[in-house]
Amino acid sequence: VVNLAQLTASSLVVTDASKNLISGPALPSGAAASRVVKTVLTAAMISGNVATQTHNLATDQVVCQVQKVSTKQKWYPDVVMSTNSIAVNFGFAPGDGEFEIITNG
Repeated sequence: VVNLAQLTASSLVVTDASKNLISGPALPSGAAASRVVKTVLTAAMISGNVATQTHNLATDQVVCQVQKVSTKQKWYPDVVMSTNSIAVNFGFAPGDGEFEIITNG
């Protein structure tokens, strides 16, 4: 088991079968550590059926997960990625605080 305070951006995070954090090897030379941005939707982010998350990760090579805040149920809306943001089209107007977007890049 590893102390979270000892992890650095150049370390891989590895879990065992019981989902306990264990020590992992360093990232290979030249590999970039990923960053996670988690955003709960606000009215200012929503325009009609589309919500925009500004992640500022400077890449469109990201993984995005959308989930309902109250239940943590995963949703699979249409997603368009650009260098510093993600546009999520729900097909309906999402409510303020109803969903969260988790982006890893």
